[in-house]
Amino acid sequence: MKKLILVILLLLSIGVMTIVDSNIIRQAPYPSLSQEQTK
Repeated sequence: MKKLILVILLLLSIGVMTIVDSNIIRQAPYPSLSQEQTK
């Protein structure tokens, strides 16, 4: 049972990370950062 719980926790953490990554990519902070660096 412990292995099953660990697998579920891993899947949940991976799902949360992918959702957070997609949200960060949608906000697209990279262009503003690159503009600040060029200045």
